[in-house]
Amino acid sequence: MDLQDRKWQLVARSLNKEASSSEQEELAMLLNEDPSLQQQFEILNRLWRDRSAANTDNQDVRQAVQKIFHRAEMAVGPAAPASSRRRRLLFFTSAIVILLAVSVFVFWPAPVKTATASKTIEKNADLESMVVRNGSRSRFLLSDGTIVWLNGGSKLVCDNDFNGATREVHLDGEAYFQVTKKKDQPFIVHTGGVDIQVLGTVFNVKAYPDDRTIETTLFQGSVRVIRPAGRGDTSILLRPNEKLILQRNNKGTGEKQQNDLTKGLPYPLYEIQTIDTTKAANDRFETAWVYSRLEFRGDSFEELARKLERWYNVRITFTDSTVKRLRFNGTFKQESVEQAFTALSTANPFIFKINKNEIFIGSPE
Repeated sequence: MDLQDRKWQLVARSLNKEASSSEQEELAMLLNEDPSLQQQFEILNRLWRDRSAANTDNQDVRQAVQKIFHRAEMAVGPAAPASSRRRRLLFFTSAIVILLAVSVFVFWPAPVKTATASKTIEKNADLESMVVRNGSRSRFLLSDGTIVWLNGGSKLVCDNDFNGATREVHLDGEAYFQVTKKKDQPFIVHTGGVDIQVLGTVFNVKAYPDDRTIETTLFQGSVRVIRPAGRGDTSILLRPNEKLILQRNNKGTGEKQQNDLTKGLPYPLYEIQTIDTTKAANDRFETAWVYSRLEFRGDSFEELARKLERWYNVRITFTDSTVKRLRFNGTFKQESVEQAFTALSTANPFIFKINKNEIFIGSPE
């Protein structure tokens, strides 16, 4: 039995309360070494323990989950003969794979609905492209088992099969990664002129072409950010609960400048911040978008406008430059576009006009 099969056997025995104390210790060690497996185990444990977690609004998914519960209970229940132990474990591990697939629907918050498809997946002989439109967030499972969330206005391109010496993806936008650990096949994210190298870890990358910064936030494991050669230190190692902020060379004009880090210009400044670990994962500022929250802290209206465009799938135009300098703090979750702009104008006076998907903003008369 190889290590991967052994992991799932231990997971199956633990969930069905068949694991011995030594097996529980072995599983605990494996979970500690593999954050991706630990997260999957937590999802399965919650699904198996609390059937109400399967009360998703998607009727097809709910019925599929309940059917798996029923069949798995029959296969692994105490009444099953001991001679069928191997068959029971094989069935249970198969059910685990299916449960992990449907848990995408159970635990992923419903995306903002738009008039057009929220995401597209395109494949050719070698590459797979995943695109999420403004106004939506979506989750994807890569061929190696890595889980990726993409924020609105983001695109991820990767190899179809990851058969090479490395697993490489190209990102425009923002993504939250839970990378499957493969010691001999590093996972590399190419974005904004830098490379982010990992083996198996959980981290968030924000690299929209029209933003002033590229941000990498590490939650578990370790990542190494590789910068272009000839510009000081080319390698920056992040530890858990650290955030790297790279300043772009552009001045935040809104124009796409994704290649500015590879031009013959002085390399931009950077800083490493420690994130607030006193908050639960779903309350953290860096991953609020994963839980369908738009949070902003001291953003200028110009900066916030770009986030609002991606969040609500709108186009924002300022009729004068003065209002761009207003600053805002706040959180939006279920607010409509009109409710959001009404709240903002109450905090800092400005006038706005909404015309379908276009919003015009100016100073009070």
